[in-house]
Amino acid sequence: MSTNEKNRFSTLLEELISISGVKNSGLAKALQYDASYISKWVSGRLLPTEKTKKKILSGLSHEIVSQSTSEGLENLYANYQVSFPEELENVIYDLSLIHISEPTRRTPISYAVFCLKKKKKKKRESSNTYKKEKK
Repeated sequence: MSTNEKNRFSTLLEELISISGVKNSGLAKALQYDASYISKWVSGRLLPTEKTKKKILSGLSHEIVSQSTSEGLENLYANYQVSFPEELENVIYDLSLIHISEPTRRTPISYAVFCLKKKKKKKRESSNTYKKEKK
């Protein structure tokens, strides 16, 4: 899957892991998930479920801050313009929540809307034809 096809959450998670120096295996252990799940979240092949996303995002934001290298932490503070670990956790959580809630595949959604509009238009046209024949 190319970077263009990744959803915003996956792109953000990959960036956070890269900047912080945190390992997928460390996140997986702390979150009590298999490391393959973390890899799938990063690659965009899978997203946390609606039911578990807030818990996972809270855990991710905490673990990224607590497991970051000192250089990674400095970079995260600078990137997100915060000074304290709690602020950084909140920023990471909020950004993750926004990005995970955003639709990930715009093209199929747009196509589906186009098809529905086309179907609705055809229905109106056939209805108008019926009315003309009736008169």
